[in-house]
Amino acid sequence: MESLGARPTFTVILNPSQSFKGTSQEKRAFDHFYHRTTHALSGSFDSGFWADLLLRAVQTEPAIRHAALAVSSLHERYSVRQPDNSLALDGDTFLSWFPLEQYGKAMQLISQPRRKGLSQSRDVILTVCILFICLESMQGNIETALIHVQNGLKVLDELRQHDQKLDTSSSSTANSTLVSTSILETLFTRLDIQAAGLVDAGPGGPRLMHPTPPPPPSVPIAFKTLEDARAALLKKQCFFGYRVREIVLSHNNPDEPTIPDAARQVTSLQKDFLKYLDAWDGAKRRCVELQFADKRTRIASKILDLHRDLYTTSTLKFSGSCVQDPSDKILMPDEPLDDRPERFTRMVQTAEKIHKMELEDPRMHNSGNGEHTPTLAFDLGLTEPMFYTTMACEDQDLRQRALKLLEASSILEGLWGSTVAAQMARTMMKFQSNYEGEDALGTLYTCNTQAARIKNIEINFHHGQTATLKYFQTDGAVFTDQISTRVKSQVAIA
Repeated sequence: MESLGARPTFTVILNPSQSFKGTSQEKRAFDHFYHRTTHALSGSFDSGFWADLLLRAVQTEPAIRHAALAVSSLHERYSVRQPDNSLALDGDTFLSWFPLEQYGKAMQLISQPRRKGLSQSRDVILTVCILFICLESMQGNIETALIHVQNGLKVLDELRQHDQKLDTSSSSTANSTLVSTSILETLFTRLDIQAAGLVDAGPGGPRLMHPTPPPPPSVPIAFKTLEDARAALLKKQCFFGYRVREIVLSHNNPDEPTIPDAARQVTSLQKDFLKYLDAWDGAKRRCVELQFADKRTRIASKILDLHRDLYTTSTLKFSGSCVQDPSDKILMPDEPLDDRPERFTRMVQTAEKIHKMELEDPRMHNSGNGEHTPTLAFDLGLTEPMFYTTMACEDQDLRQRALKLLEASSILEGLWGSTVAAQMARTMMKFQSNYEGEDALGTLYTCNTQAARIKNIEINFHHGQTATLKYFQTDGAVFTDQISTRVKSQVAIA
């Protein structure tokens, strides 16, 4: 099997900071980008994108250059603290005006060819799109980030179609070999999964971001790299989610299958996904056995285990009953809270180990004084598994431990930030339980009735780093809350 994350060949740039040409402000931003931002965005995986391909692209593509410098300077602002320990995202300083200036230049360059009736390389557009998503997510502008995701997915579909027609010599749209389609697919698949969860919330039902992606290849005996294992896991999860959503949406179309037929289709998809996860687990385990187990590899391996357990647990809990009522289209856990906590216990224990290992990682000491500044990542992490635990696990101690991890991590993982997830989880647990105590990290929640369970969540993001959430309980009650989407500093768990 061909490696899912195979890198294209390229010329290595020696001492990129020394060879970078630009103003003093641009050199400052690029130096931070090279030494800090690329390491943060790479996380514990090595996709060949952030630290290798993107550095070359910054040197050769002006639009990517300005977008990357904007991300870098905004990332540098993360090390500046306010008295309340929040991020210094305001103020008339270099770190305030420079990101906006660079963002504007990148936007102008990426749209200039279209205004002149010319073409722009799709991989350049997608790379800039990814950087724009970083910029908007870092500022808490999730609504704008989702628009970039949707636009990027459309361009990615065009790029896939272009790759399938390589025998066509003339194309109406330019295309380069700056970044391979497989790498871009992995990045956007990750965003696709996150975006689908955000836009699906609410009584209006699921909304597909784009047509169902193709199914992933079969699992090899052993993955060549952990990046290959990650790509395969993401592609399968994305395919499973989209197929289920298509079936759920079919209930609005009388010409589509009946409800019992849809339930059987979902059950078949579940069995196929669980079988795939078993095969994936064996291939990933053999991959780890053949690799040198440094700290970064160990963290990456545990993160993959955590998400395998998340997908296994959520798939086992997901019942065909979710498609038996056409009015209930939201893919939230539609069963009683899980009374078999062993799967959640393993997830929480794994997440606690990952968090501890990441706190000991010197790459996270960005402030230079040993303090842990907010972590920016563009890959798999703790947020989604721990948020799901607070939502679906019955064991109150495990839910509390998951909530503490969300509140302590303060990590931005693509579109999902642990700060936002923690606010949502705390409010949800309060609404569906009896509330006791006031300690920020020690509040006790006692499970109330099944009727008080949160069934759906509707999220509306606003400009100004806020979001309005509506929580729909099983008994019909609706609660509204407003949260901040700003990122706060990372702290250790006592």
